[in-house]
Amino acid sequence: MKIVCNSSVLITLDNAGVLHVLKDLFKEILVPKAVRKEVFGRRKLPAFVKCVEISEAIALKVLESNLEAGEGEAICLYEEMDADLLIIDDLEGRRVAERLGINITGTLGVLLLAKREKFIDKVKPLLDEIVSHGFRVADELYQEILIKADEIREQRE
Repeated sequence: MKIVCNSSVLITLDNAGVLHVLKDLFKEILVPKAVRKEVFGRRKLPAFVKCVEISEAIALKVLESNLEAGEGEAICLYEEMDADLLIIDDLEGRRVAERLGINITGTLGVLLLAKREKFIDKVKPLLDEIVSHGFRVADELYQEILIKADEIREQRE
């Protein structure tokens, strides 16, 4: 499986000390140069993260969509690599990806998948940890994720 990743999930999981979840789930993550620069700067990449250069011809089409470099390049890389999944949280980036028919998930989807694949026991502690590091989640979405993770019951009105 080819997985392309934008900055936010890498930053969020790294800040929470659980970047290994991506490695456990996918074995290898592909990132474009803009994401590498934004997330890791001059630091060495983790062994499971591979930086791949994109061609400018495709990039120009996507970058015209007023996306930041990381989102635009991640979408381009997905297309160029004929990837299976794009992990992206940025709303505008997600909208562009959806219009292009790209298979997407975000940080919260990664947490749910990690639980389903039994790499983590519970979503709630990790969800609370990423929120404590500044990841914003609306109250309704927080509840929805915990319901999907089967960690709370849906409340009836």
